Amino acid sequence: MIANALLFTIVILLGYGFWLLDQLKFMARYKAVLYHAYGTTILIFSAVLLVNLFGAALAIGRRFFLKNTGRKLSHLDKQFNVTHPDMPSRERGGFQLMSRDAFSYDPQDAGDTPRHVHAPLQPSAEISTS
Repeated sequence: MIANALLFTIVILLGYGFWLLDQLKFMARYKAVLYHAYGTTILIFSAVLLVNLFGAALAIGRRFFLKNTGRKLSHLDKQFNVTHPDMPSRERGGFQLMSRDAFSYDPQDAGDTPRHVHAPLQPSAEISTS
């Protein structure tokens, strides 16, 4: 969208510049004097014109080329506004919907005990610092 607006703006400004060059041929002899006297004014006018054309092109592009965007993306808005989405879980070969709260794990309920229990490492008394 921004690239299209920028391309449109550059094309319009180039066309306007070439038209001005054609219309102002008689002033070509005074080019150095005009640039010296009015160079900053011409530059400021060109920059303001560029920003205004870019803003207008962007506004027109957003207005006419983004039709029905709210309706097309309403399903995403509904999905993001759900506080506790249901998550599928696999049971008995099929899928059933379960809430997030059903996924708490307690090893005592499951009867699982770890097979390899290691004692915490103790510092050795034989190592001395000299």
